[in-house]
Amino acid sequence: MAKKVFAKSKILNAAIQQKESSEDYIKNNLVVNKELKAFIRSLSDEEFKQLEANILAEGCKDALMVWNNKGEYILVDGHNRFNICQKHSLPFKIIQKEFADLDAVKDYMLKLQLGRRNLTLEEISYYRGLRYETEKNKSANVSNLKQNATEKDKMSSSVNTAEKIAKEYGVNEKTIKRDAKFSKGLNKLSPDFKAEVLKGTSKVKKQDVQALSMADVKSNSIKTIAALEKALKSKTQDNKQDDLSKLQKEIVSKLNNAIKQRDKSLLKEVKKELTALEKKF
Repeated sequence: MAKKVFAKSKILNAAIQQKESSEDYIKNNLVVNKELKAFIRSLSDEEFKQLEANILAEGCKDALMVWNNKGEYILVDGHNRFNICQKHSLPFKIIQKEFADLDAVKDYMLKLQLGRRNLTLEEISYYRGLRYETEKNKSANVSNLKQNATEKDKMSSSVNTAEKIAKEYGVNEKTIKRDAKFSKGLNKLSPDFKAEVLKGTSKVKKQDVQALSMADVKSNSIKTIAALEKALKSKTQDNKQDDLSKLQKEIVSKLNNAIKQRDKSLLKEVKKELTALEKKF
């Protein structure tokens, strides 16, 4: 009896696995990962309408790429086509591609985006920055696993990542690190505002977006140029306050030493610094 129950259970499990790996099942259970979706180049209204018109006229010719992550079918490429096919209940094809992990998917998607011909300069900078951050974090994780890994080792890993990507795209490593600041700053903009900057239709300066990367601002929270300027102004004021606090500590320390050591030359130096500080108010 037990053998029969086991056999039936085995057959039932096999049938479930077959169903869950069938093409229809995958299509009905595609997962759009929010983190990965951010790696997809957003289309302008005109571009999206043109793609929609092409698909309505000719069908969805290109297959959507899917990653089977332990039974969860994650969409890797074809997000816009997927949206259009869902909107109009149109059929589409899928292909599955194997990846070691989520980092490998990100790396593939970023290289795919950077290989497109019609990218703006802002989009190129953004995707290079994202790729640097992704690969740097992966290298840092590997470095952290090594025994006795020093801070110098981690810094070296970061520099090597920048050099490697810079060489690949024919720029210098400083450009790649500026790209990283640009991508971090962009991720603090609202989706619509971010899309405007990436398309080059916004009047926002690239340096301002890079500066925003260092500001204490939530992701997707900056919706306008005015809000961006306000955040940068607040950051500047915070930096000035930090500088003044640091200078205050240095002057107090020197003054204490001058008194303890009865050092007149050091006391004169403190007076000069106090005079310079007074001019800043």
